[in-house]
Amino acid sequence: MQHLFPSLPYHNLKQAHAHLVATLPADSPYLQLDRPGWWSVAKRTIFGPVAAGVSG
Repeated sequence: MQHLFPSLPYHNLKQAHAHLVATLPADSPYLQLDRPGWWSVAKRTIFGPVAAGVSG
């Protein structure tokens, strides 16, 4: 989020993210890239989607 809106104060990121999730269509690229945390991205990058428990 902070890379999309660099002037957005850090303390407003959670509220801005919640607003985007609530208003964007389900097929939005933003929602398709959203991950629960850093570790889920790291596991997929290092071990691949199968080892990370991701299908596809």
